[in-house]
Amino acid sequence: MKKDRNGMIVLLALILISVLGHIFIRRIEFLERFDYSEWLAEMEERNQEQVIHKKREILFNFDPNKVAVAQLDSLDFPREVKQNIIRYREAGGKFFKAADIRKIYGMNDSLYAVIEPYLVFPKQTIIDKAETAQTIKKSYEGTFDPNTAGKDILNEFGLNEFQASNILRYREHGGKFEKKEHLLKIYGFDSLTLEMLDHNIKIERPDSTKSELSFKSNPIIELNSADSASLVRLKGIGPVFAVRILRYRELLGGFCSTDQLLEVYGFPLETYEVLTGKLTVDTLRVKKIRLNFAEFAEMIRHPYFNKEQVKSLLDHRQLNGPFKNKEQLITNKLIDSLSFKRLAPYITCR
Repeated sequence: MKKDRNGMIVLLALILISVLGHIFIRRIEFLERFDYSEWLAEMEERNQEQVIHKKREILFNFDPNKVAVAQLDSLDFPREVKQNIIRYREAGGKFFKAADIRKIYGMNDSLYAVIEPYLVFPKQTIIDKAETAQTIKKSYEGTFDPNTAGKDILNEFGLNEFQASNILRYREHGGKFEKKEHLLKIYGFDSLTLEMLDHNIKIERPDSTKSELSFKSNPIIELNSADSASLVRLKGIGPVFAVRILRYRELLGGFCSTDQLLEVYGFPLETYEVLTGKLTVDTLRVKKIRLNFAEFAEMIRHPYFNKEQVKSLLDHRQLNGPFKNKEQLITNKLIDSLSFKRLAPYITCR
């Protein structure tokens, strides 16, 4: 009975609270809902302005010869290409037509297709181009050989610092101009420049008499001590082959025989036959690999070792201890007899 009474009291309390709550809520005056339409319209207008502003930043007409750095930065293409345009201008380079911007490093076909409609070249640029051509044809007399001319000479014939430096750098890396058209390989040297200087460029052919005299005055070259200057004095060896010979000598640790020149990439048999008797090797200068101490990186660097041979050799050394003589490489079948014959002068067990 007591439980029933308590339950009735709770039920009546809940009914009373519900009735009072209903009356209270009906007396509350709700605020009107917020009108978002104006706010949405304002945000849409701002978004449209941002899109228009962004489009203006990405695409606008510009003269690559005069556009300011800040304006160039606002164009939407790679930063490296923008920097290369500025460097080219600072070095004295000029763009006379849209296609000229293609020579900028990093300017690919797809990027050029996007910006080409926005490139602007005022009439003055065309006039400058014609005046430049006339100036060069009228002002520069005489000839120069791009294989031997110094920077001062190149500048005298109208080449700017950028072009002259690239020509010298190309030569320093072993490059040679066999004919005038090879100058087009130089970054910044275009067909217009080649056309304007065509009558000034004269590539000298090697004087066979001078070559023979130089060759005879230095009849014997020791391959393991020769530098590039010594090598290029040899008939048939230019700067490119001189560099390749020195690099291969470094990988080998020195030449053991003159016929190893034939292992140098691209070295012609005809040249080797001409040089026979004019070359010698000092085998005491050969650097040897110590089989009991050398690690993987040192061995694999040698042209006569392959990965499997080095791994087998190191595994055998780890399991059986140091080698007592290099012939163990053959007896334990770690390398074949042909490989051993080639490697023997380059390895030691001491």
